[in-house]
Amino acid sequence: LDAAGDTTGTRVVGHQHEEAAGQTDEGGQGGALVAALFLVHLDDDFLAFERGLSDRTVAAYHRDVERLARFLVERDVHSPEEVSHVTLREYLFHLKDAGLAPPSIRRSLSSLRSYYAFLLEEGVVSADPTERLEAPKTGRTLPDVLTRQEAVALIESPSPESGVHWRDCAILELLYATGIRVSELT
Repeated sequence: LDAAGDTTGTRVVGHQHEEAAGQTDEGGQGGALVAALFLVHLDDDFLAFERGLSDRTVAAYHRDVERLARFLVERDVHSPEEVSHVTLREYLFHLKDAGLAPPSIRRSLSSLRSYYAFLLEEGVVSADPTERLEAPKTGRTLPDVLTRQEAVALIESPSPESGVHWRDCAILELLYATGIRVSELT
């Protein structure tokens, strides 16, 4: 068992990783070795307790960091200290080219920012390469609108027998005519 609590053969000495050149576990650049090289699971407590994230969010963050680690190992980068903002920008373009939607890329970038904040806090890295990265813009979708028939049915929906009929009609017509939000009305 090494300083990171790992049994894969990776040793953490003064935050430096010692690994035999080119050594991987079974399956090429295997998950356990990549996770050990990049200290992927050391921030469990940081994410769960200090940031208060759910188990599912922590699992998603780990998948994002493991995906980055595999990308980096394929490019001969073997520790978080070797990563630059240029490399991370290439990684974001790689995610875009792989077909990930902008919200998924934003979440991945959020994972990486959290990961590097943890590594910086623990003294594993001296600088945060995610600082200069911008998240991709996400297009805003237009709200769904009522059809003419739906709008008429809504305006005519207050019951004339109700004691608040005229109030309800006025509210519905004001909402429809001005486009204000319900929260802006109250």
